Amino acid sequence: MNWNLGQLECHFCNTQFNCSIGLSNKETVQVFSFCCHQCSGILSIEIDPTKGTNYKLINADRVERPEKGFLDLRSVRLHLDFPAVVTDGWIPFSPFTIAALMLRQGANIEHYRAVTSELNFYSENILTLKSIFNFHKNGKAKQLYLASNKLLRENFKSVVGVDLDYIKSMTILDNITTRDFDIIFYKTLLVISEVLTKGENPDREVKELSSYFTSLNKERLYEFHSYLTGNSHLRNSAVTINNIYSDIFSNEEYFRPSIFLSDYSEMPFKGKKSPLRLVSEKVGVILNIYKDLVEVISKQYIVIVGLRNIKNSKSYDVFKKRTVHMSWGAISANNLAEFSSLDLGVKTRFMEGCLYYNDLKAISSRIRNSIAHNNWEYNELTQKVTFRFTKNVDEKSNHKNSQTKTMLEINSEVINLFRLMHKLNTVNYLFGCFYGHRDFGNED
Repeated sequence: MNWNLGQLECHFCNTQFNCSIGLSNKETVQVFSFCCHQCSGILSIEIDPTKGTNYKLINADRVERPEKGFLDLRSVRLHLDFPAVVTDGWIPFSPFTIAALMLRQGANIEHYRAVTSELNFYSENILTLKSIFNFHKNGKAKQLYLASNKLLRENFKSVVGVDLDYIKSMTILDNITTRDFDIIFYKTLLVISEVLTKGENPDREVKELSSYFTSLNKERLYEFHSYLTGNSHLRNSAVTINNIYSDIFSNEEYFRPSIFLSDYSEMPFKGKKSPLRLVSEKVGVILNIYKDLVEVISKQYIVIVGLRNIKNSKSYDVFKKRTVHMSWGAISANNLAEFSSLDLGVKTRFMEGCLYYNDLKAISSRIRNSIAHNNWEYNELTQKVTFRFTKNVDEKSNHKNSQTKTMLEINSEVINLFRLMHKLNTVNYLFGCFYGHRDFGNED
């Protein structure tokens, strides 16, 4: 549904502009927040689709459109699911129409609409979704089953393998083992995350990783699992990772346009001034999720490095390549403890041959550090963030000491980082629930 709001006027500077909105197919309130292109004041439009044509304007007023000249005014076309479009004059195309024109070969706009429809369901049930992490952390099996049933809907029985009569008859854990409880949680998590992972069935990733694990020495896997369990690495990582899932799903609305651009679009504006924007000013929230994703991924390096070491050296703690040469000197990692103490930017130099190595190389520790130290600046008018990398006051500013990205680019990177984290979490699931246990696969 498209709403033409006609001509709006900014409260702060009285600048007028044309505005229209394409509504997402969700039943909750939709909030469109953006800056005035003239003065950068923050304006907002709130629409409740369940209440007909009612809407709420914040820091803006609707004004009568003149007979002449309105086509020359700035045009702001808003949408939650697709990139918003901001142009200097009137254009006849909505964000949806532009998105349809930008589709890459083989991409299907209806497939993406199915993705956003699924995201809308999770948005409308976000408290239930966030609760599954609480139930898993606190050992509430019955509540986890009921929440999973609500989220998985018709797929529940095929994924989890139980029926509601069994759930209703449960006490706290009954005969469910801790590992069975973990398996139910991870199965639910893998399925609901499909909507953020290009809609790919998790079975494919599970099969590929299972093949990888079966190629490794079983006894060495048991030893490695025991080592990580003894120092609580797996448990602590699970808590941190689950917090990220909860943050991503709580804020998924901000990432929808970038999911479209990453997975469905030809990106025709690359290298040119793009009219595409986001309809949110939650810059700090998005950047913090970026930082947290990089940090939680780096914590998983221990697992995939140990698995690589088992494959190459027969022991999780033995590095074939123990020294790398940096511009400031040689760095050594003789075991996992020494590896874990290295700076994030150095660790990847010791990780060749690890699962997802090429994805790991693309992670920017400099941007992570810039966010962590609040060393960045946002331009509201262009929706660009400049990350500064200088550490000392006497460093001269140059292009190597900073990097500028649009919020759409940053959001796309967040989605890619989330997908990498999700892959690593699938590794944790298989290792923690199956391949790290002596009683798994004994029938072989």
